[in-house]
Amino acid sequence: MYSGFCCSDWRSQKISKSYAPKYLDGKRIQTVDTYYSAVGILDELTPKEMEEVFQKSLAERKKTETA
Repeated sequence: MYSGFCCSDWRSQKISKSYAPKYLDGKRIQTVDTYYSAVGILDELTPKEMEEVFQKSLAERKKTETA
């Protein structure tokens, strides 16, 4: 099981800036810059680790919604 950052940890440290949408070849595009204010190295999760973190996040969300 992955023991690094969980969803709620990195989400609170994410900073995003969206730009006005543009049209290119008849398709709507929108640029988004995303920065993280955390210090350190973020390891990329394997698909299995990502699923484990996602399921844990869902279980925690259900606990807070029923409490």
